[in-house]
Amino acid sequence: MNIFNPDVCFVDELKASWAANIATEGSPNKIPVVSRGTNFFLNLSQETGSPWAAAVIPMSKNWDSVDISQFVDLNFNFYSPRAYSLKVSLVDAHEVESHVISINEMGFPSEDYNSVVIPVTKFTKGHDSFEPEECRLLKFIITEDSSVMLSRIILD
Repeated sequence: MNIFNPDVCFVDELKASWAANIATEGSPNKIPVVSRGTNFFLNLSQETGSPWAAAVIPMSKNWDSVDISQFVDLNFNFYSPRAYSLKVSLVDAHEVESHVISINEMGFPSEDYNSVVIPVTKFTKGHDSFEPEECRLLKFIITEDSSVMLSRIILD
């Protein structure tokens, strides 16, 4: 299931999104989209002076819940030009957050294009309150003056 994986993109911000403390020339509460060659990225750059920034993408374009228990992995690519702090989580229809996964702890270097594969069970196993059958949002949090570009966000 594609969450953000466009073949072509004619917009400079993701309409079905929410953002806070993200540097942008567009809407302050939308995630900026940039292109590099034939690839499209969600551009998460923390605003100067902000202690954190958040980017939220709905699992479906109409913001409805999706049953993620049928999927095995969350996959995405990212690039960061410098040291970064990136965390990812899921949020269900009741606003309950899954386990938060630190991408830094997975050992991905900066200044490299990285492919991340996270088993869905890492978000859900042993979490009694989060309901994977009603997953609604994918949330990215950056701190420490981070800048990260995300692409090819999919559930397999």
